[in-house]
Amino acid sequence: MAKPKRVEQSISLDRIFLHHENPRHEAYETQSQVIEWLCSNEEVAQLTRDIAQHGLSPLDRFGVIRDHETDGDDATYVAAEGNRRVCALKLLTDPDLAPPERKSFFEKQAESWTPITELPCVIFEDQEDLDLWLKRRHHGFAEGVGQKPWSADQKSRHSGTGSRNRVALEFLNYAEDEKLISPNDRRRRLTTVQRFLSNPVMRETLGIETSDPGNIVRNRTEDDFKLLSQRFISDMLSGEPKVTSRKNSTQITAYARELGSLKGQGHERIEPEPINHRRAEATETAAAFAPRQGETTATHPVAI
Repeated sequence: MAKPKRVEQSISLDRIFLHHENPRHEAYETQSQVIEWLCSNEEVAQLTRDIAQHGLSPLDRFGVIRDHETDGDDATYVAAEGNRRVCALKLLTDPDLAPPERKSFFEKQAESWTPITELPCVIFEDQEDLDLWLKRRHHGFAEGVGQKPWSADQKSRHSGTGSRNRVALEFLNYAEDEKLISPNDRRRRLTTVQRFLSNPVMRETLGIETSDPGNIVRNRTEDDFKLLSQRFISDMLSGEPKVTSRKNSTQITAYARELGSLKGQGHERIEPEPINHRRAEATETAAAFAPRQGETTATHPVAI
């Protein structure tokens, strides 16, 4: 059997268009209709935020087919694989393409985005070849030939206990920076904080999101988060049995609900922000002044 013709190539984002007849939705006539459907039904907002924060996955490429009415330097392509990602990138590049009621969200994500203009693509010439690999990716395990998702246990092994420690450490770093706890008082408190923040009701009360263990964020306003954190820290340091490492899940849930009724909070939920702005800004500043790959500094010359 002859090897199907495929070409690996970087292609400009502005030469790639959304697939009007993608299996994710019914056939549409225009790009704007596809964008509106994807935004309403395929969690493009969450994907956009993730791309703005982390970029594109280095594990994935885009599968495209050429519009046969174009050729050469003027060739344009349709995204047969990666439609959601292309949609997210186009909305980051031009938020005016978004449905009017969602435009402000994409404008906000675009503020901190490092633009991506070239996409790693595989150009498919053979539709049968393309369909084969689309099935491998989207038709499930398929008796071993498709992608097999991790089980709950496998996900847990990958995340490890370190992810729980990371949430607790991030929270304690925040509390110390905000002077809610002293360096001396935070000693030997990690286990207690980890136990409480492992409880989903407690995290929901504080507004802590942990879907990305490397990027712990809050969806509470800064004032509400500080108010609730201050009470949590105070209860932990008071010596009373409200917040200790010996509490079980039921007791922690009951405490979280009591904390959630604390007076003075506004109960507003916001777009997720870093728990600790001070450290996030310091990290961004350090990254901005760090030498790029291949650069040298006066104090750290590279040996040749």
